[in-house]
Amino acid sequence: MKGLIMAGKKKGNSTGWGGTRPGAGRPKESLSQRQLKSMLAKGRKWAKERDGDVDDFILSVIHGAIDKLDVDSLTIRDRLTAAKLWKDCTMTKASEQNVNVQTQQGPVIALPPLRQDPALKVIKGGSDR
Repeated sequence: MKGLIMAGKKKGNSTGWGGTRPGAGRPKESLSQRQLKSMLAKGRKWAKERDGDVDDFILSVIHGAIDKLDVDSLTIRDRLTAAKLWKDCTMTKASEQNVNVQTQQGPVIALPPLRQDPALKVIKGGSDR
């Protein structure tokens, strides 16, 4: 039944019939989110295989635990690099900004200056004796 007509319109993609609803499907994620998920999954797999996670490995390098790492030696450079990596990943970064706000003065509505009312006089108090 080619060219089926329903309610006066031809069924097909050109008329907007069929297909997915707007907004259907899972939300889009950025490339960095996908990379992060992939890295975390690989880290979990590595941790299962070796009874320790990546943090344990980095801390072992920092402390120079050669027996846990299956290496002959660690240089001080290796240990410092691991310490820097650990600090960079675990410490928050302070963000300071120097904001210079320059406002342009426009027309201003102001009250007139306060003056003494001429109808009021200041008189000395006390008796005239």
